[in-house]
Amino acid sequence: MNAQGRMSAFSRVLLVHMPMADPIMPNLGIEILASRLRAAGLDCDTLYGTLLLPPVCSNELMHGMAGYTVFSPGYFDLDVDAFVGEASAVIARTGSGLYDATLKSVADELHSSIAAAELCLERCLERVPVGAYDLVGFSIIFDTQKVPSLALARALKAREPALRIVFGGTGCDGDMARALLAQYPEPDIVVRGDAEHTIVATIRALREDDPSSLPSNVEVREANLQVPRTDGKVASLQDRVAPDYENFIAQRLVSPYRERQFTLLFEASRGCWWGDKHHCRFCGIRTVREGYRERETDAVFDEILALHRTYRPDLLYATDAILSYEHMRSLLPKLARHRRASGDDIKLFFEIKSTLGPRDAALMAAANVVAVQPGIESFSTAMLRNSDKGATGIRQVAALKWLCAYGIDTIYGLLVGSPGESADDIRAMIKLIGSLHHLQPPVGVNPLALHRFSPYWDTPERFGIGNIRPYDLQRLAFRAPDAALGSICYELNYDSEQRLDPVLAGLYAELRRAVAEWQAAFFSETRLILIASDTVPLVLRRSADSVHMRPLSAEEYAVYRAIAQPAQTGRAAEKCGVATARVEAILHGFAAEGLAVLMDGLWLGLAQESGLDAWTDADLASEGPRKPAAAASLSLTE
Repeated sequence: MNAQGRMSAFSRVLLVHMPMADPIMPNLGIEILASRLRAAGLDCDTLYGTLLLPPVCSNELMHGMAGYTVFSPGYFDLDVDAFVGEASAVIARTGSGLYDATLKSVADELHSSIAAAELCLERCLERVPVGAYDLVGFSIIFDTQKVPSLALARALKAREPALRIVFGGTGCDGDMARALLAQYPEPDIVVRGDAEHTIVATIRALREDDPSSLPSNVEVREANLQVPRTDGKVASLQDRVAPDYENFIAQRLVSPYRERQFTLLFEASRGCWWGDKHHCRFCGIRTVREGYRERETDAVFDEILALHRTYRPDLLYATDAILSYEHMRSLLPKLARHRRASGDDIKLFFEIKSTLGPRDAALMAAANVVAVQPGIESFSTAMLRNSDKGATGIRQVAALKWLCAYGIDTIYGLLVGSPGESADDIRAMIKLIGSLHHLQPPVGVNPLALHRFSPYWDTPERFGIGNIRPYDLQRLAFRAPDAALGSICYELNYDSEQRLDPVLAGLYAELRRAVAEWQAAFFSETRLILIASDTVPLVLRRSADSVHMRPLSAEEYAVYRAIAQPAQTGRAAEKCGVATARVEAILHGFAAEGLAVLMDGLWLGLAQESGLDAWTDADLASEGPRKPAAAASLSLTE
């Protein structure tokens, strides 16, 4: 400390996570980087601007493109009333984000959110003492965090012109890094890609004023560096340091979000094993290009237990783009056995591939995976194949059935507008949805977004995508020329045959109505349950205003059990020992009653089985690892 009681200059690093990211979530990246710096003897703090934003923003604004605009008046010194008028008109005209609202309601929310953004900046400045830090790093995951980060960086530099500002995160990868430097004066450098193994060298090079020693994943304003700039990549996750969430928790406890779900993040893998084989064409996850990397099972297990015992979160949320087969085979059984032996209530979330079978769902339930995000995207086989998803429509329905049967919250959306999609694809999906009201519905219907790093982005002309340009809200929010925005933004606007087709536009609206009806039915306790019995098995159909019991004969029950998983007619006949012609007649009868569906030449019974036991159904009574059913399902003829 100096004579004035102020910490001496060049003493500490501050890593910042700004809105518009979800305030209930910590930032795993800055906590890992902070741990790396501390381990190297470099003092580091973390600040959550997300927790300093008053809770006035709706989910639609927080997660939609309208959220781009909230910090723009403060950063660009704009007249708020004029800006709100312009932004509201664009939102109402284009339906940007998830909005379905009146012009006045949009304007009212923007006014209150812009006022909240101003207060957020004031609070952030209060929590950053003058002279305490020589370097401030901003983690930018989403486009919506770029202007908020610029706004706080500008305010900090106004107080301390010598302060070094560093941008990084997935929102700064590739061309976005240099574009941000070229367009905006606040960042001194931008870090591209993974930074765990380069952050210490980056900080030391900045403090020594030696740009030539900066790692190759650092973009700087000077153009005379000899080493080409590239995205950083961590080849292995085996030496990953554990995150320290003390700063996040302390800030959360004094925030207006302290009563919301307490969620902490962990990472078991990076990249996507499916993407190693087939990069889904709409997927813009940059790390998919870098090979799949996963941590040792014991290391992940130990971290999960340590996080639970240290912090007692409501939910431990895996940041993985996809749950690995190895972790399905070894980590989940270990967690399930630990839960059974200890009674620890460790609730988990994973993103998963949507080709899982009943044993996989049972295993997840036994391991207390309470929520998943499966890559369902669509129930149209044509769309899934056009997108290189490695799935079919009926497999998606089957996965949804088993996840619901074991009580796992299933979070997904339907994607429309993919190249090659036809009106018949959408009509078939609308018809199918009428039979699925007892299964968990999607959160919504989302138009295809053109994301950087996706195959659609890389070769748009191959897929009939053209006229790529910024959205009007991006122009308003970033105040940059279109050419610059083409490199600054992760997502851009575009035209395609599907986007310009009025027939499809009408069908998308019809699909949204069908999904809204599905949501209303499901959350009114509509259910379809298969009840086994030694006497008379039956299917129970329950809705908000009625209960119907449909008895099954022994023959019908055998046939229904044979299509618990997707099966051709002949295969179902083999499994149940009933003549093929008779099986076909029974199956068509089930379809007429809404008890089964025929898709892709395969039959699937839709009722969920009652009385399931996850521990038994996952074969956890036996010792040793098992091969997950999902792995086998990929090789099945679909």
